[in-house]
Amino acid sequence: MVLKPHNLMSKINFRQIVIHFIAAWFFMFAFQTLFSLHEIKILNIYRFVDKNKIIYEFDKQGITASDAVNFIFWTNVGKTAGLLIAFIISLIISLKNGWSWANSLIILILAYGLAWTEFIGLNLLQNIYYIKTLSFIPTSLLLFIISTIFLLLGIATFFNRKTFKFIQQSNKHA
Repeated sequence: MVLKPHNLMSKINFRQIVIHFIAAWFFMFAFQTLFSLHEIKILNIYRFVDKNKIIYEFDKQGITASDAVNFIFWTNVGKTAGLLIAFIISLIISLKNGWSWANSLIILILAYGLAWTEFIGLNLLQNIYYIKTLSFIPTSLLLFIISTIFLLLGIATFFNRKTFKFIQQSNKHA
């Protein structure tokens, strides 16, 4: 069945798009953080070395430009994996509840575009890794805790009864 443009617009649920976008953002940050474990040595330098001595420490520990590129690559892979998982969850929820699949597709396209332009602040939020009062926590444990918290927030956002009712109310008004 092909939906005509005016018919498709009537199926758009802005409440679902906003709620599932927030959940997708949590998933993206959780997986970006988890995938940061791949280059833990770089994160340790940023966490524990004076900012004026970072380049010196990179040299001292043998970190090359390709290591930095690897770090960026793996965090971007994590961000994308989180988005794809969130998209699948959103799509399953949509189909199960008789909501339009187009809402999930809009979230995927919007989140992907905003994430790659750094408009949703995922890299900015990484500053949480460097809070000095958390320096007593080993980096790998800190990353695991942060990613778990954000993953749980994403799951709670997707599956919370109140958000479900909020989205359903929008469908009744359409």
